[in-house]
Amino acid sequence: QRGGWMWPTQGQIARGFAPKTEGRHGVDIAGLPGQPVVAVLDGVVAYSGKDPSGAGNLVLVRHDNNLLTAYSHTRDLYVGETDRVKAGDPIATLGANTKQESVLRFEVRQDGNALNPMEFLSAR
Repeated sequence: QRGGWMWPTQGQIARGFAPKTEGRHGVDIAGLPGQPVVAVLDGVVAYSGKDPSGAGNLVLVRHDNNLLTAYSHTRDLYVGETDRVKAGDPIATLGANTKQESVLRFEVRQDGNALNPMEFLSAR
């Protein structure tokens, strides 16, 4: 289903989806360090640990229909691998990217392909 997902964190879009640009396979949501990051949809945690970008931590959640959501540049991790999460469950807190910007990079992938998160998130 498209649309109607809850937002992973509070804040404005700092950078939009530009899949042909390196590092823009999702959206960056600007927020305050330490604010909650939540699962957008029910699923199972596939990864919870260091962010390969070198900036903070990363949580990956698997959902139905081969969908995967990624939450990059997080700080404190509240979930571990194989944990079941419900939409709205806190999974982490917001950290910072390599430029020390407090932004959450949120990605949606299906079978490895990056999809535009804005098509899934509820309008607000």
